[in-house]
Amino acid sequence: MRGLRKITNFSISTVSTEPLRGIVEIDTFDSAVKFELSEDTALNICADLEHFLTQGSPGGHATHSADGPQPDLGTNCYVRSRHR
Repeated sequence: MRGLRKITNFSISTVSTEPLRGIVEIDTFDSAVKFELSEDTALNICADLEHFLTQGSPGGHATHSADGPQPDLGTNCYVRSRHR
């Protein structure tokens, strides 16, 4: 799988609640990319991630733990971040 980059960090920040929109930032060793996120896209990502996480796990249940969103001090946003 040449050309693939390993994600070193990502975060999701809420920009608006009506309509629900956010910013996804994905970091790699040598770069960072930001994407606008809609509610529909987020729901699609959730379904794909649930499928990914339940492959091969006993009972077909995800084996990850979900941390709640954390306030981003200094802004009016909540951020869910996963460090790898």
